[in-house]
Amino acid sequence: MSIANNIPTGNRAIDGLIHQYKWSSNIITYSFPSSLSDYGDNYPIDYIADFKGVAKGVKEKAREFFREIEKVINVKFYEYEADPGRAIIRIAQSRVKNPCAYLPDTHHCAGDVWLPITDDYCELNEGGFEHHAIRHEIGHALGLKHPHDSGAFGTLPQEQDSSRFTVMSYNTYRDYWSLGCSRGEHPQSFMPLDVLALQALYGPPALSPNSGIDSLYSWDPLKGHSFRDGQYRKKASGDYVFETIVDDGGWDTFDFSNFTRDLNIDLRPGGASHVMPRFLKYGETAEQMVVCTPMSPRDDPRFFIEAAIGGAGNDAMKGNCGPNHLRGGGGHDRINGYAGDDRLEGDDGDDVLWGGRGDDFMAGGTGRNLFYITPGDGHDVIEDFKRGSGNVIDLRRFGITAPEDVKMLDTPAFGGSVTLHLVAFNGEGEAKLTLIGMTVQEVRADPAMFLF
Repeated sequence: MSIANNIPTGNRAIDGLIHQYKWSSNIITYSFPSSLSDYGDNYPIDYIADFKGVAKGVKEKAREFFREIEKVINVKFYEYEADPGRAIIRIAQSRVKNPCAYLPDTHHCAGDVWLPITDDYCELNEGGFEHHAIRHEIGHALGLKHPHDSGAFGTLPQEQDSSRFTVMSYNTYRDYWSLGCSRGEHPQSFMPLDVLALQALYGPPALSPNSGIDSLYSWDPLKGHSFRDGQYRKKASGDYVFETIVDDGGWDTFDFSNFTRDLNIDLRPGGASHVMPRFLKYGETAEQMVVCTPMSPRDDPRFFIEAAIGGAGNDAMKGNCGPNHLRGGGGHDRINGYAGDDRLEGDDGDDVLWGGRGDDFMAGGTGRNLFYITPGDGHDVIEDFKRGSGNVIDLRRFGITAPEDVKMLDTPAFGGSVTLHLVAFNGEGEAKLTLIGMTVQEVRADPAMFLF
């Protein structure tokens, strides 16, 4: 198969992972040879000594990985069974010391994956070494390099050279140890920068038949089980979760309501949702979780996760640039919608809600809640603001010193409400805020509801 030259993008997060060459076609074949004759003459002896075809479990896992990759790039993978020697990516075992693979090139070994016969590939548990090794070597066969190798386009930034960002790294996710996970645990999927780099090489996928389907992802925090729409997805080799969720459209939700500890939930591209590290000791088995969102060269909204539900702890939640629905659940939560027209719900506890850019709906729920409004936020609506509830609206970024400085207007929308027109004295911008169920008279009579 022919190859094509890669061109540096100027983005180190991509250039630090890509090889000089890639396969030139969007159809890539693979096989599992059972005979040395499938490799032809003059093959390097170090790779074919004690040749052995791979077991059924390796074949099934590799096919699963190819299906996983098809979801994120514009490539179709086809298995060659009748003539395995003709395939671009050939997977077998031999006396090699470590798992290895040839990168895309013009020589006849290019694309081949070799697994050691000394390793046990009979039980391929999610996140185990052998499971990880197959995924890592397939990454090489497609044109991903090690992030610490300079290659043609330089290395990955040091802070991103870990399994938190890419399965091609030799470094365990540093912060992952402080999250209570052991050093031997590997990602259970391709990670955010893998998706970013593969899409830079082969382009994003065309719209799939599943595009537009809503999905709800949830996890068992004590056993490591993963679910989609209530149906079992996979079980890790240990009682932990370490994966990137790649969805393909629709309105999708991360449901962390099973978790009791404080969570950091981040739906931004490449973000990681995890248990707050200060609450776990090294090696502790409870609620070990890192769930990432993918990255794409142009922030393709098909890969966004739109919604999240927090747990019983004091969670920090971040949305992305699309529309989001964020629910804090129990605990005292801090919720930031970022850009987009969002819906934020604090639920129980004393929460902090900030819609960010866009026109947002906010509901604090029970407790004494703080609503943060800043210049340029758009037209926000607070649905459940009541006098005497202890709720407070933070307007300090506007430079306002008293309610009299705010233009207010009673509006009939939503069955009665007051709209505040907020203009920053320093020229930063303006915003509007509607309080449902309130009147101008009630607002002016209760200046304690504001922070100036």
